[in-house]
Amino acid sequence: MTQHAKPYPLKAGTYWKVIVPIRGKLTARVCERNFASRDEAIDWLETEEARLQIEVLRGRPYQAETRAPDERTNVNDTGSSDQNRLV
Repeated sequence: MTQHAKPYPLKAGTYWKVIVPIRGKLTARVCERNFASRDEAIDWLETEEARLQIEVLRGRPYQAETRAPDERTNVNDTGSSDQNRLV
């Protein structure tokens, strides 16, 4: 399995942003934080905060919740299912 390309700093106007490439996507994600210099952005990339934000941008910590079909609908006493009501 190929790994993601590494995040990198990019000059955006008068400040620097961190760009996070996503494998399988045509457009990269951009960290919202602004940096005064390239060195500041590179230093930030080595922090735990940066690692967590990059994981969020890549969609790792928030995986879709999966439920069994019988948990999506409520079966009442008569045995029929109530499609409008979630458990």
